[in-house]
Amino acid sequence: MANTSTLSLQNILKKENILLGSNYIDWYRKLKIVLRHKRKIYVLEDEPLKLPIPNASEEDLSYYS
Repeated sequence: MANTSTLSLQNILKKENILLGSNYIDWYRKLKIVLRHKRKIYVLEDEPLKLPIPNASEEDLSYYS
């Protein structure tokens, strides 16, 4: 059986899946609600990882792959 709350949150974005300039603020707000619920909000809020230096160890390089 599917999780009802997850399905309803996904439908928030599916109802208006076309992003237009006039609905950007509402679309972005709904996107943040879904990402918070799925504990993925860090994708929007955190700094992206920096690329490893050219002579990085294999262990460091594997972290980025």
